[in-house]
Amino acid sequence: MTKKNLLFAINVDWYFDLHWKERILSEMTSDFDVTICYSRTKGAVSGHSPKTILLNIQRSNINPFSNFLSLLSARAILHHHSFDFIHAVTIKPNLYFGILARMYCKPIVITIPGLGSAFSSDGIKFILLRKLIRFLYRFIGKNKKAHYVFENQKDRDHFLEKRICTTDNCTVVSGAGVDLEKFIYTKEIYNVSNQIDVLFAGRLLKGKGLEDLINAITLINSSERRVNLYIAGITDTDSIDAIPSNQIKDWHSSGKINYLGKVENMAELLSQVHILALPTKYGEGLPRILIEANACGRPVITTDIAGCNEFVIDGVNGFLVSPDCIDELVGAIERLLDPDIRVKMGLAGRKRVEKSYTKEHIINQYKAIYKKVKLAGE
Repeated sequence: MTKKNLLFAINVDWYFDLHWKERILSEMTSDFDVTICYSRTKGAVSGHSPKTILLNIQRSNINPFSNFLSLLSARAILHHHSFDFIHAVTIKPNLYFGILARMYCKPIVITIPGLGSAFSSDGIKFILLRKLIRFLYRFIGKNKKAHYVFENQKDRDHFLEKRICTTDNCTVVSGAGVDLEKFIYTKEIYNVSNQIDVLFAGRLLKGKGLEDLINAITLINSSERRVNLYIAGITDTDSIDAIPSNQIKDWHSSGKINYLGKVENMAELLSQVHILALPTKYGEGLPRILIEANACGRPVITTDIAGCNEFVIDGVNGFLVSPDCIDELVGAIERLLDPDIRVKMGLAGRKRVEKSYTKEHIINQYKAIYKKVKLAGE
């Protein structure tokens, strides 16, 4: 039987490599002949098996003319290639290809991995941007062959409340899923100095709460150094929310952080630390690093916001703190200075991941979605 042609559209190459490459090259897409399109950066990881098409897209640019040119770039891709089915991820590919899919009556899966800064930031610009995004998503949702996928229940409920989608054409999946053969449970490495190593891993954005974490650990260490903070991540220069690289260098040189840059082997790094902290206030989906940390037996500290609070059960596999609350961050870290609590939470976290958050869970969820949308399009 001839395979259907699937176009997978995403914003940028490094995001594909980090979050989607493993899934797209898995049995999740075994029923399709896959082509990927994205914008390219200098730091791209090469060696993708599927065919690749470049998409003209500027992620943080809200200039109408620039975005119209990007829409034309997406239209050219559909015009010059024959695709039976589209899967779009992240906001701009979602909007561009969602609009085109409605115009051409094509089946499309639209994954929303968090609502992002447009929905978590204040200011008149973001309020107007939210209204426009909702309007376009509502237009896209009129396509009877469109299906929305969310990574947390709150984002889904928001779209339902705004009448962007219905219960029939949306699904919540359990994040990205992790490979349990790669992210294995490991016991803590014994530390003769009795100091605790905390890891922050993610894009270096202001909304991810890194400065709050630095301030909390500075308070804890004000009398005696007990906690070391390690930072793994990249400066997302395309984002207006990016922490300036000079600020990262200053924190590193002053000894407030140990900056590791981009880390290829996250499983190995997690095995060498005691706690994972992500005090984000950003519009998250379900941060993959939380699942990876629990899979390795590391308790997590994160904020009581959508996505994070659906994975972390406060006091069981980690602690939830209020956004922007340094006192609660201090309290959570100090409670995890107790090795018995860390071990207990780490074991609970591993069991939680094994039950519902493996890569197999996610692959099976998406295969079911693909089947549903494909049948709707026939």
